[in-house]
Amino acid sequence: MIIKNDRLCFDADGILTLPLNNGLSLVVNGSNRLQSASCKEAWDDTLVFHDDSGFLTVKSEDVQVLSVLQDDDMDPGRCDVSIAKITCTYKPDDTIAIDRLSVSFDFACDDPKLKGEAASSFHWIPNIKMKPEHIAGHHTFRSPAVIVTAGGFGAALIPDLVSIAEKLDIGRYLDLRFDAHAPELTVQASGSPRLEYGICSNAPDGHVYYKADGRKTVVDVSGVDLIFYLLLMKNVPVHRVPGLVATFLWDRFGRLYETSLLPQTVPFARYALYGNTMALHHLWQQGPARDTGGIVLSTFRRRDGVARGREYADDIWFHCWFNNMRTAMELAEFGFILDNKLWVDKAFEIARCLVGSPQHDGIFPTIYAPHDGGWVASSQQGGGRLLYSLPDCAWASLWLRKFINEYGEVEGAENFLPGFRHFLYRHQNENGGFPCWVHKDTLEHDERLENTSAGALPVWFLCEELLSGAVPLEERDKAIKAVIRGADHLIDNPIREVRFEDFELYYSCSGKPLGYFDKYTRLYGQNTLAIQWCAESLRAVYQISGNKKYLDAGLFCLGLLSLYQQVWNTPYLDFYTFGGFGVMNTDGEWNDARQAQFAETFMNYYDLTGRPEFLKRAVAATRAGFALMAIEENKEICPRNYAGSPTQRDLHGGSAENYGHGGRNERSGTSGFHWGTGSALVTAARIKKRYGDLLIDWDAREAFGIDGIAVKQSIFESQAVGLIIETLSDINEFCIRIKNSRPEKGNLRLEISIPGFVVDFVDFIDDNYYIAKRTPGI
Repeated sequence: MIIKNDRLCFDADGILTLPLNNGLSLVVNGSNRLQSASCKEAWDDTLVFHDDSGFLTVKSEDVQVLSVLQDDDMDPGRCDVSIAKITCTYKPDDTIAIDRLSVSFDFACDDPKLKGEAASSFHWIPNIKMKPEHIAGHHTFRSPAVIVTAGGFGAALIPDLVSIAEKLDIGRYLDLRFDAHAPELTVQASGSPRLEYGICSNAPDGHVYYKADGRKTVVDVSGVDLIFYLLLMKNVPVHRVPGLVATFLWDRFGRLYETSLLPQTVPFARYALYGNTMALHHLWQQGPARDTGGIVLSTFRRRDGVARGREYADDIWFHCWFNNMRTAMELAEFGFILDNKLWVDKAFEIARCLVGSPQHDGIFPTIYAPHDGGWVASSQQGGGRLLYSLPDCAWASLWLRKFINEYGEVEGAENFLPGFRHFLYRHQNENGGFPCWVHKDTLEHDERLENTSAGALPVWFLCEELLSGAVPLEERDKAIKAVIRGADHLIDNPIREVRFEDFELYYSCSGKPLGYFDKYTRLYGQNTLAIQWCAESLRAVYQISGNKKYLDAGLFCLGLLSLYQQVWNTPYLDFYTFGGFGVMNTDGEWNDARQAQFAETFMNYYDLTGRPEFLKRAVAATRAGFALMAIEENKEICPRNYAGSPTQRDLHGGSAENYGHGGRNERSGTSGFHWGTGSALVTAARIKKRYGDLLIDWDAREAFGIDGIAVKQSIFESQAVGLIIETLSDINEFCIRIKNSRPEKGNLRLEISIPGFVVDFVDFIDDNYYIAKRTPGI
């Protein structure tokens, strides 16, 4: 911290400054008390302000840059990352009621070129605005940060979550605005971005934005702290910036929860017994033909216990959210694990139901309404009976391909999937983008959301077809050209603009005009599903092409997605929040059901890059998928949502869609088995199938508990690993898998020691692993 005239500078280039005249605010009864401070003093790295009722200190201390922040693309001779921890403490002489205590930083205030570039370069805040008075209230603090970049420089302001947890009754907020002193901004306005963090009571305004609610914060003589981190970057590649900030958040706060089993309370297989038993007994619906069917969306339950369908009675969906085909994956996998033939049979009935959807030039309807005329083109949210949805069809087809690859052929799929592939070739636009919807009668493109990030799902599906070997040799060139063009369009358009749109952003609960742009934060709306679709499609295109630009763009998307993951157990909400995900930058959900499928995306990037953080995030998201499940074992995890709670009307084994949907401390409704329990079970089955119950990554020298296991300590030696673990009480046997360079030479194998367990090597022709069995009497 360098004191320079009327401001404090926090890096050698003066990129981030704290104006002393208006960057510090202590507002009481509408007036800034610090404007009339009697004196200010400075010594070492501490600044002291006095006023007639107390004093405010601002202290800065350097924080060591941890090794996890280093990256292959960050040349240590050129890139520079520094971190300062800032502590602002206000201590009044007597108890006082304040409106606001805040600190504001100007980015590149002395450099007109950088100021102008900042508005179009990457920047981020958890929630955007509809009105100038809107802020990002503490309900948005999942991985809270304000980030600004320009000209090779970057800065991030990150609240200290540990200190927030110690003061439960104090509201916090973040803010970002350009031309902060202009009374009214236009879309063309551009100025020095101002990053702000403060204490202020706030509440939702609409669905879902936040503003000060007028209530005062009482501060006694013990004082109040405003603690945060400033992460300063120079010459860090822009595509690494969101991931670097997310990594700091994970290492500083998420790491505190890594060795806990929570929110997992029972083994994955028991979740499956609870959920699938309920769904197949209460929600199974016969399909349009013999030996076809699906799990319906009749899970909106009234107080009298009566259920209804989402859009039609007993409707079966193959949709981006409620997708029976994805659920079929867990029915098959847990069916094999638990030797339950019924579940496997039902999985194949679902696949046959999808294949029976009547194709129109390759595209097909995705909702079966048995009492309302049969197949319906798409959901009423933006689509309807007269529009086919390309994202819905691509998502269902992608999981049909995975199902066939892993569990066996489905009659009719040999024509169904190629038919949809060729539809996509015919309907890809010149610029590489795709429509979101096409008209049922004419197959003409609907102009809404055309060429947006919603087109990432068709690209991802085509990539999966290529990677699975399903595309014939004579068709491969056409498919490869389609995915390359599609990926280039994503990079050059929605990703460059940080504009991640799909139908949910506009046609779900958080309504806004199509293409809405917030002129105050200079940001578009973002939906995390669209971010995930882009991350996955770019990963797959990189695997097909080997071109690193697709991996870089994919990692940018993954870093951005990470900023929506909950890295702490927030005291503001009545459930265990660590590991879950939010939905968008204009809505209030925590632990939304989408977190389960995001977990697999992090698994895929862990396999691709070997970065342990990605698998840790995947495990956390997988477990978070069950936190809102309506079972007695979750009574302590989510007291407002377990079976028997006055506010819980789900069947045993069902799940709320999310928590805090409206920006307040309350559970949401239930939207369907597939957007809750079913989705969580798919990822639980797949992470267990891929990594076992405990994974040892030899190259990374890390061990990861997966199913009901937490690694407390690990010691790696030349040919041995010693682990101290915690398990759920009823886990007496589990599978250990090894990743990367196993130290096995001839008959010499890795020695694994775990107190309380006997570990034996199992040697199969196609699969080697270890089995740990609890020592009798332990």
